[in-house]
Amino acid sequence: MLDSNDNAIINLNNIYGNEDLFCIVSREDFDKICDDLYKEIEYKINKILKISKISPDNVNEILLIGGSSNIPKVKQIVKNKLTKAPIIDRLDKDKIVTYGAVLYSCEMKKGIILNETIPYSLGINISNGDMMSYFNHGDRMYKIIKNI
Repeated sequence: MLDSNDNAIINLNNIYGNEDLFCIVSREDFDKICDDLYKEIEYKINKILKISKISPDNVNEILLIGGSSNIPKVKQIVKNKLTKAPIIDRLDKDKIVTYGAVLYSCEMKKGIILNETIPYSLGINISNGDMMSYFNHGDRMYKIIKNI
């Protein structure tokens, strides 16, 4: 709601006994509430760049996944840190999240074997424009789970 509007209405019936909750949250109030989380995002971006020894100027593309990726402030923080890289919107994020959930659940249940293949190559783009793939399009998911 706040990803495309300045205010969001929260209306929860019978939240406690017969009591209802109704309130209006502005984007500004939401951003104040989430300020510590936004600082954590900046910290993690800096940490990833430091650990990987990659300059922000060498990041070619950004793919944000998950509900928080729709928050305008999150996009702004990422763009401020990685100024040259465009945020990619062309991939089916629901499909990517679904595959991630499958991988995570299989990691928790080591006995599951998947015969499904991954729809995209997974890896990083290196500075000269080539991609260093960790897993290739068409790899079987069980191969990925064994390598995690």
